[in-house]
Amino acid sequence: MPILEIDGVGEVEVGDGFTAMSGPEQQQFVDEIAASGQSEGTIYSRAGQESAGDGFFDRTGQLLEAGGREFIGSSAEGTAAVMQSLDIAPEMQLDLRRYAEEQDVEISQIPGIKPIMDAEGVGDAVSSIFDYTRMSLPAMGASIATGALTGGVIGLAGSPIGALFGAIGGGAAALYLSFVGNNVEETRRVTGRDTLTEDELSKAQLAAIPQALGDSLINRLIPFKASPKAMINVLKKTIAGAGVEGSTEVSQDALTILQANNFDLESLRTPDAKRRLTEAALAGAGAGGTITGISGLVTRVPVETEAGAETAPLEAAVALSEAERLQNTLDQYADSDTEIFKALNASVQGLTEGPDEVTFETMSSDIDAQLEAVQDELKAVPEDMQDGKTFKSLSAREAVLKSTKFKIKDLRVVMQQSKLDEDVTLSGEVRDPTKMTGRTLGRSPLSSLIRSGTQAVSPMLAAAAKNPVMHSIVSKMTAYDPEVKRLSQVYIKPIYDIQQSVSKYIKLPLTSSVNKRVTKAITGILNANRSGLDQEIVMNDEITKVMSENNIPEAQRSSVITAANGLKTNYDTQFKDAVKEGMLDADEYRVGYVPLNHSWIRRGDKGIRQFTDSVSKVPGISRTQAERIGKNIVEDFQKPDPEFSAKDFAERGSIMKGIRKEAGFEKERTLPQQITDQLLRDGLVDDNIFRVSTRYGQQMAQAITLKKFFGDKIVNENGTEVNAFKQLLDALAKLDSSEDMTTAVARGKDIHSALQGNYNPSAVTPGGKNLIRKLIQAEYILTLSTAGLTALTEPIIMLSRLRPGDAMYAIPKALNIAYRKSIRDIFPHLKKSELEEEFETLLYGIDAILSERLISSSAIDVVGNVTETYFKLNLLSQVTQFSRGMAYFAGKRAIDRDLAVARTIPETKSAIRDKKNAMLRLSELGLKDLDNITPEQMKVAEIKLIDDIIMSPNVVNRPLWMANPILAPVAQLKSFMFVFGNTVGARAWNEIARGKTLQGDTLDTQERFRRTFQFTTTFVLLTGAIGFLNMFKDAIRNFDDEQEDYDTASLDFWTNAMIGSNILGPYSIIFQALKAPEIGVSPLVSILGPGAGSFERLLTAAGRYYATGNSTPVARELLRMIPFAGANPSVRRSMVKDFEDAIDNGTLNVDDILASLQ
Repeated sequence: MPILEIDGVGEVEVGDGFTAMSGPEQQQFVDEIAASGQSEGTIYSRAGQESAGDGFFDRTGQLLEAGGREFIGSSAEGTAAVMQSLDIAPEMQLDLRRYAEEQDVEISQIPGIKPIMDAEGVGDAVSSIFDYTRMSLPAMGASIATGALTGGVIGLAGSPIGALFGAIGGGAAALYLSFVGNNVEETRRVTGRDTLTEDELSKAQLAAIPQALGDSLINRLIPFKASPKAMINVLKKTIAGAGVEGSTEVSQDALTILQANNFDLESLRTPDAKRRLTEAALAGAGAGGTITGISGLVTRVPVETEAGAETAPLEAAVALSEAERLQNTLDQYADSDTEIFKALNASVQGLTEGPDEVTFETMSSDIDAQLEAVQDELKAVPEDMQDGKTFKSLSAREAVLKSTKFKIKDLRVVMQQSKLDEDVTLSGEVRDPTKMTGRTLGRSPLSSLIRSGTQAVSPMLAAAAKNPVMHSIVSKMTAYDPEVKRLSQVYIKPIYDIQQSVSKYIKLPLTSSVNKRVTKAITGILNANRSGLDQEIVMNDEITKVMSENNIPEAQRSSVITAANGLKTNYDTQFKDAVKEGMLDADEYRVGYVPLNHSWIRRGDKGIRQFTDSVSKVPGISRTQAERIGKNIVEDFQKPDPEFSAKDFAERGSIMKGIRKEAGFEKERTLPQQITDQLLRDGLVDDNIFRVSTRYGQQMAQAITLKKFFGDKIVNENGTEVNAFKQLLDALAKLDSSEDMTTAVARGKDIHSALQGNYNPSAVTPGGKNLIRKLIQAEYILTLSTAGLTALTEPIIMLSRLRPGDAMYAIPKALNIAYRKSIRDIFPHLKKSELEEEFETLLYGIDAILSERLISSSAIDVVGNVTETYFKLNLLSQVTQFSRGMAYFAGKRAIDRDLAVARTIPETKSAIRDKKNAMLRLSELGLKDLDNITPEQMKVAEIKLIDDIIMSPNVVNRPLWMANPILAPVAQLKSFMFVFGNTVGARAWNEIARGKTLQGDTLDTQERFRRTFQFTTTFVLLTGAIGFLNMFKDAIRNFDDEQEDYDTASLDFWTNAMIGSNILGPYSIIFQALKAPEIGVSPLVSILGPGAGSFERLLTAAGRYYATGNSTPVARELLRMIPFAGANPSVRRSMVKDFEDAIDNGTLNVDDILASLQ
């Protein structure tokens, strides 16, 4: 037995259990002996009990008790410390500390754990590790249980990201007070004082935050699922868990030591600290490895290839014969109508035995022959035997064959589509269905609520998981937006290059870079052109006249003609692409074509009168005919053909289409030029040919992509014009009547309409749309004065997908581009650098397109000079372009790195894992067949990655209700938080909590931990950055207010920061609604959008004015309606008196103001 010499007591014999204690535990025990005044024998009986003779269950009970008491005691100490900081309940503080001391006394009665560093062999070390593991279970259990409860409660409300943070936060909350208590005890030991200062208590509490979060986060990473290859997985899990938990324990103990030593790094270099940290690493690694190793018995293991073997592509395209394709199609619907599909299956099997290839014609003939044979047999059955089994069996067979005959038509539609899909090389994201996906299918209020916050395609995922054709449809829907952006760049980039070639050498910021007479001349030249497809424009008398009318100097005429030729070449390219896709016929090429933007349409009946007055001046067109052409054009925008035609979409609103509906025009092919010329003269169409051409390029990109992905209008076997995509969906619904498929089909039709801009379930009239458009434009200007500052935080999101080194690599490149573009706003003729040219291979790199990002998030088109200029004034365009530049260069670097890794032949297990993870990341971007990646696929992958970092709301990735025009004001300013939650939030939930990618691929432990660390870092930095920006914006807005408005230690400050970061996704709306009364808006009205909130505030202020005569509230609300100044409280305060006087003396009439808003 060890014998100790203790001052004041003498020699004391203690048990072998003393040597199993840690250094601090030994010191504490000696101090207790010295202070106790008890006899040596009594002391020996308390401390010297040996664990060697204890049984397994007795020892486990002791360790669980010790762990529980340690956790409870330190939590009591931590609670007392927090209460001391808050200066509350001093008597309760004393009681808690006494209780903590009692737990220490009880623990001292239990034999300690022998330090691993003092182990005399492997058996000793293993025993100590196992003891540490058992002792850690009470605290771990409390963390997991609390986290599961809080995460589960939030998860029931349908918030994946909320459930994730609830689980981590709940688990950390359970551990926080315990860590505070440990830190306080350590500080007391270091300082030798019982009473700590406020600063020391604050440090103990601050250090406990990362300690608790780290421990809780590790506890979330222990998955329990069914598993093959368990024993191999045990070893892998043990190693991974040891590394993670060991490093966590070291970090926690290091923080405890540092906070007690005023965060002096030298305190970690003392012999005692080194011993403690080493022991913590060994204990944590042992316990973490044990627990995660056990979980390996029940955790599914992803399959890996042998070292040196080339891993197979994630997906392989296989060319199928008609019979194989037909058989595969039949297999998909085997459970839908068993008897019918058995008949179809038998037919295919029988036909494949013959010499001819199986086709639908041969199959139909076979079924017809079988049906005729059965019907002949039925006729042969005597009348008196028609109640017998034979007749009934034949009748049943006849019914099956008749149904089968009809099913063949639907199968043919489905098979034709699956064959067309083989030509589409682009693939979009199809997410793995989850419990949340299932909840979007129901009709309950909860299902509707969940559906309102998820992506438009979410209700289609359950059917997509079962049906390859529906899977392909969802894939194309999610790939649609990136492909439109890719193709738009192809058409729009030349337009901007041409514009620069004729730009001014110097200009004022925010003014046009091209002289107006030059743009009018180019428009006139294109309209007067008589050259055919791929032919250069040839000077003629009309073109010469155009040059003279617009005062184009002789020295400049050559460059103007060159610019016109460039635009004509661009139109010709688009026409040829449309012909290639089967959208137009080659003989439909129109000489002298000029795309138009009809500004008169939005003026309603007045606009039609203006159009009629103008067009009736054209020789050969009567006033009645002119009016009908105008109404045809308006109707083309307002009532598009429900049976979609890509050609109609491309020609939407064109003069040619308006004329085509009118009979009796002998010069139909030349009239469009004459009408265009007259409309230009009368100022009824936009004469900025570059702006109009840009919009036309986007429209053509949409039309071609819609045709390529979803087909066109066709004539069915009944001679009726139908949309091929809708016919396909109807066929799918007939073949599979399950709820999953029925829901998917209905949603697919709605999304298809929304992609065309035709989704209008509330039947909003053109006048209503115009009113909504004006409201949205006004609210953008009134509410987004500091949007450019807020957008500065967006690049932080890169860290959730990319390495910090990628971001650092991209910053100088993005800054270089931003600098040159700012210079070019004054000197537009400045030549573009190679870096700029590279960035402009993306649509996002082109000037004046950036406002589309925000504007396109609305169901109402609000594009206009005012809004585009405004988003440059508030710096949103510039900041967003800089952010996208960073995302592009950083993302391209990451993709190139992953491609290099994925194409290697790995020779070690580590290299195999790296290759697998690289292929997984590439697969998420649609790059699956690495040997056949096309430039188009690469560009779409880059766009996808950028859109995952810098949010870009579109029809598919936001809730479908946001595409409804009537709800556009409600959706205003909400698109980004919804898309953030459904993109970054959903990815974080899947990868951290489920250990899977959004597509359902399982992440290995290392990759899962890496992504967990990325998301945690991103969310912490993003929240902090938003908090700082809130303070900065407040300082700008309240420059005359010397009072400090922000308490960075308050819960309210961090709540606002978290809401502003959009981390909570769509559920941020709840917090915003709860805080709405602080700005004078009721919670329900705040949900209806900023316009509704502004109107409510004004009505409330007007009510007070009429009731009391007090004009101050009305003056304040009117000031809010002034762009920039209205968003600045300091400016409002300085001007409110002037507005009060204007209202009081009648200069501003409140009645007139309210009447104008009705």
